[in-house]
Amino acid sequence: MKRDLRDNPELRRWAESWTPLPAVADMLIISVGRIVSRHGGWQAIWGLESVNPGAISHIVDWLTADYLAGAAWIDRVDSLGRPLKLMKCGSIERLLHEAEKAMRKRLQGAVAALGEGDEITVATLRDGYTVVRLMTPRALDVESKRMRHCVGHGAYDEPLERGTIEIYSLRDPDGRPLITMEVALDNLTWDETEGDFRTRPLEGSGRTVEQIQGPGNGRPPNEHLDVLRVFLARSGWSLWQEWYRWDGREDWTGFVDHLLAIADNQEREDGIQPR
Repeated sequence: MKRDLRDNPELRRWAESWTPLPAVADMLIISVGRIVSRHGGWQAIWGLESVNPGAISHIVDWLTADYLAGAAWIDRVDSLGRPLKLMKCGSIERLLHEAEKAMRKRLQGAVAALGEGDEITVATLRDGYTVVRLMTPRALDVESKRMRHCVGHGAYDEPLERGTIEIYSLRDPDGRPLITMEVALDNLTWDETEGDFRTRPLEGSGRTVEQIQGPGNGRPPNEHLDVLRVFLARSGWSLWQEWYRWDGREDWTGFVDHLLAIADNQEREDGIQPR
């Protein structure tokens, strides 16, 4: 009898480093883990060119959003309880295709109206530009539809509500979103009750810029990055400078993967790993 990959402790630790949700970790193993196991075992996950942090992050966002939404396909399983949709995906590219398809479907429909407290303006910049902090999942939903990316699909809702991440939006003088930023709190401690190291930020925690994304998760135009630079330089946040070292000759996706790898290495050095 073939061993269930979900029982592999190393692969389990790898999956749980991407998500605090056991069910999503299972699906990540069933999908990405199963595919890479055919290319030399789970260790190959670090070397496969197609399995980069950006690709995995997109897949995790899709799996998390559909899990939280109770998507029907998750309950259509084989005899081992593995979702048939994932078992039919034989490549990382196919998984990414499913993730993109789900994102496009979620982006359809009218943009909801925001209420009081959904977002707050934290800075007024030159020429009427502003930086807005998104305070609620509803604000993330609206940002997602307007920017055509996945910040509002559910994966960021819980950490936003816990206060362990913050989401900011650069707006033009007419209030249109131009750039979305994810900022993570540093110096987090493990919470035994919740079983999640991201649950409790320590008092006085610093902040690290995890993502700076333009429409459709693309590279923001230089003119918008230039407007945002002054705000970031005064913020005291770390890692933001990395996003300004890209000179236009590299692939933007590869550059984002480089930054994600830096953040992962920092977490390992800080000893921030699931137990």
